[in-house]
Amino acid sequence: MTTSAKHPLWHGALTEGTRPMLWTFDAGRTTGPVQTDDLPDNTILAIDSSYTQAAPCPVTPDALPSDGTYRILPTVTQSTPQDRLTWARVAAIGFQSLNPDWDGILCLPGQSTTYWLHLSAKEIVSFQGCATPQLAYALDAGITPDTEAADQTMSRPANLAAHIHTAQVSGNANALLGHLLGAEIAATRPYWLGQEVALIGIAPLTNAYATILNAQHVPLIRADGAKMVEKGFQILNAL
Repeated sequence: MTTSAKHPLWHGALTEGTRPMLWTFDAGRTTGPVQTDDLPDNTILAIDSSYTQAAPCPVTPDALPSDGTYRILPTVTQSTPQDRLTWARVAAIGFQSLNPDWDGILCLPGQSTTYWLHLSAKEIVSFQGCATPQLAYALDAGITPDTEAADQTMSRPANLAAHIHTAQVSGNANALLGHLLGAEIAATRPYWLGQEVALIGIAPLTNAYATILNAQHVPLIRADGAKMVEKGFQILNAL
């Protein structure tokens, strides 16, 4: 354990969206997450950094590199498809620590990106990021997805742009969200088909993902995203 890890006051921060979110741990008490522009000393950072591990790799690293002020969670990299994993790894660490024998798929909706992770034998085997939350925000989509719209786009993903246009013309924001999620669910079929999925969200769209996955009869379990991140930081602090 590092000297900073022994300090009774420490922090965990991740970047997901426009501003970092900060958890504060003080002698067994936890506060947060809160958005912040200032990162205090003695903080574990889950940000896109030059410290990397290539997938497949252990969910939890053996140690955290330090730059003297911060301890840094290595970014998981992947060449095919090209991707980088930061904040979602913290939630995965928390979930895996509470479910040590669990193998399957994690779906982690964030503010800007949703990640699909294949976990097996305590390793991140592969992962896929999707920009659906960014698109939903930019297009002013609804929050309750139309499952029929999702089915339409799952059946014909190539028609996504036309489906979006039709939803915009009709003013149906929930259909628009359904089309966006339908395209993502179609694209990530190799991950969830025949698998148990753990849905771990820190974003408002988490319930929308549950609606669409339930409509596809995907075996689904739910876990509180903020609590999984909190647990993940606690595991990292003990390294």
